[in-house]
Amino acid sequence: MKKEKEKLFEEKQFDNAQYAQDELQECLRKKAKCKKGLIFAIVGTACSLVGYMMEKYGDYKIAVMVLTIAVIIAIVSYIIGGGLGLAFATAGKICKVGWFLVPIFPWDIFTGLVALFIAVMGFLFVPVLFVWINYHQVCKDYDAAEKYLKYCKTPSETE
Repeated sequence: MKKEKEKLFEEKQFDNAQYAQDELQECLRKKAKCKKGLIFAIVGTACSLVGYMMEKYGDYKIAVMVLTIAVIIAIVSYIIGGGLGLAFATAGKICKVGWFLVPIFPWDIFTGLVALFIAVMGFLFVPVLFVWINYHQVCKDYDAAEKYLKYCKTPSETE
């Protein structure tokens, strides 16, 4: 049996014009939220980079403060812009890879936990990736609804 490759972005399917119209309005609202969240995510990622550089080449106390601010901004960006579910799913997949990397009993638990730690650090300190993926999914849903509405008439046009 061949395993199907999982797609990163899903295609939205519509069965009537009203559902597509509602999705279009919802996507407009989500786009605005995602753009705000994306700005926070960019700032959070930049703070993470500055914090890591300061930790390596500068003052440790200031670096910890900057990294704490980066984590708080990352959480805010996930709340505003979405993408946290995708980040958790990706962390779970990375943890599973770490788990199966070493098939010996005590070491597989250790590699799984290390992989989980790396994944959590990734989605806390690089939120721009997951928020951008969420924004791109909303844009794809918007385009699909717009395309569906081009091919069918809305109820107001038939009256």
